[in-house]
Amino acid sequence: MLKANFWKQWTSKVRKSGSRRRKNGTRMIPTHAERYEVRCCLSITSVFNAGALTITSNGADAIAVGANGNGKVTLNGSVLTAGGGTVSANAVQTLSVTGGAGNNTIDLSGVNATACKLDDSIIGGAGKDTLNGGLGDDTLLGGLDIDVLNGGAGDDSLNGQESSDSLNGGIGNDSLSGDSTTGAVGNDTLVGGSGNDTELGGGGNDSLVGGGDNDSLDGGDGNDSLQGSAGSDQLNGGFGNDVEDGEAGSDTVTGGAGNDQLKGGADASNDSLDGGNGTDNLDGGAGDDSLDGGSGNDNETGGLGNDSILGGAGFDTLNGGDGNDFEDGGSGNDSLIGGNGTDDLNGGVGDDQEDGGAGADTVSGGSGNDNLTGGTDASNDSLNGLDGGVGDDSMLGGSGLDTLNGGDGNDAEDGGAGDDSLLGGAGTDNLNGGDGNDSEDGEDGADTVSGGTGDDNLTGGSDTSDDVLNGDDGNDNLDGGAGDDSLDGGAGDDSAIGASGDDSILGGAGFDTLDGGDGSDQMDGGADDDKLDGGIGDDSMDGGDGSDDLQGGDGNDTTTGGLGDDILYGGAGDDSIDGGDGADDVVGGDGTDDISSDGEDTVEEEGPDSEGD
Repeated sequence: MLKANFWKQWTSKVRKSGSRRRKNGTRMIPTHAERYEVRCCLSITSVFNAGALTITSNGADAIAVGANGNGKVTLNGSVLTAGGGTVSANAVQTLSVTGGAGNNTIDLSGVNATACKLDDSIIGGAGKDTLNGGLGDDTLLGGLDIDVLNGGAGDDSLNGQESSDSLNGGIGNDSLSGDSTTGAVGNDTLVGGSGNDTELGGGGNDSLVGGGDNDSLDGGDGNDSLQGSAGSDQLNGGFGNDVEDGEAGSDTVTGGAGNDQLKGGADASNDSLDGGNGTDNLDGGAGDDSLDGGSGNDNETGGLGNDSILGGAGFDTLNGGDGNDFEDGGSGNDSLIGGNGTDDLNGGVGDDQEDGGAGADTVSGGSGNDNLTGGTDASNDSLNGLDGGVGDDSMLGGSGLDTLNGGDGNDAEDGGAGDDSLLGGAGTDNLNGGDGNDSEDGEDGADTVSGGTGDDNLTGGSDTSDDVLNGDDGNDNLDGGAGDDSLDGGAGDDSAIGASGDDSILGGAGFDTLDGGDGSDQMDGGADDDKLDGGIGDDSMDGGDGSDDLQGGDGNDTTTGGLGDDILYGGAGDDSIDGGDGADDVVGGDGTDDISSDGEDTVEEEGPDSEGD
């Protein structure tokens, strides 16, 4: 091995000249340059053996290695000597530089000629060091103090070790680690530069910037800032409250533990954001993004594009923004907003607030007591209060052709404007079709079903619960189903069927057709010319105003024609018939009937035991 002091020959001369006796009593004082050269000579040593050049400092030094025009290795601008001779750059295969205990500046950027393109190793030492790599694949180790590491060109490995370091990978596929020493905590700044870089912040509050290609950034412990820049980047905040922005490219952004702020980027690339544990803010930006808040009370915004948004555990707020979005609140009391587009919203477990916004949306409450709104635009929405659970839901359809399904629970449904379809499901439901020609079915439970404005079809349900049906304005069809139901046709030419059960049926204004069905029913035709059929059972019928047609059917019926020229038929059974005012046509039918007439009526006692007044 050849080992030589860098300025050996020069130092020997300086020492000899310093020991000479000076004439005229004059003592020579070394210049600043001479003092510097002596210090460098004493603190920097070089060893060259079998193609390996090793340069070591024992103090606080500035070390710059390069090559001159003759292809010789230079140190701080002078030709380096080792073992009394110079070193050719093309003979050097590896270069290792180690700084001393002070503040070192080690610069290998001068190793940039073709003959000097080496894979360098630079160790900074214990001081505040500045390390600059060259063109090769360099390894830079910063030491224990605040260091600055620049990898330069090549695929470099930069390790800050302890303290708050600044690392710049430069050109190439670089690996940067802010705190490579176990247990070290430093607030590091890492910049990958161009190339596919890997960055690890470690402990402390770190700042990581990826550069222009496909980078992998991991903040580690602490409250970190991660910026992906261009390219398809992988960002992981780790522990702590992190701020992450994937920027351009199709990025994967993970918050990890802590309350994190995640952005996918403003470009149209498709990003994936995962909040992890904690109360996180997620913004997908433009593109078809995938957002998952994880556990915690998260705020998630899809932005532009067709996004998929999952709330996870916690009380989450989800906003799809523009585009055809899918949203699932997960467990917890969540708030879901579809925004513009054809959206699919599912509240999941919990008491959820959901608004489909503009567009033809599908809104499902899931289990829990949910409040669902289809939106105020004219699109056709589908609202489902239940999808496999129980809950008391509130639903508003909007102004389109909406479908509302309350499912299990005591639900309140309002179709709003448009021709809507409402299903109450199990439970005591309140259905209101609103404006438009609506179809409503209370299904199981004691339901209240109102048609609102328009020609509506209302059904109380097939179970034996007692339903209330109100046709309101329009020509409505009402079917009470089984149970003791109350039906009111309201204004318009209505058709009302009580079906089985003891029903109360009111025709209201208009030319109505009322059918009591089975059971002892109470029927009133109201104003105008109505047709009433009591069906089976002991029915009570009043035609009201107008020229009405009343059919008692089977049973002991009480029939009153009211005002107008009415037709009254008692049917089978012992009936009580009163034509009321007007020239009525009365037929007693089978049974012992009691018929009252004002003298203007035509009475036909069809049965053998009919009695007339």
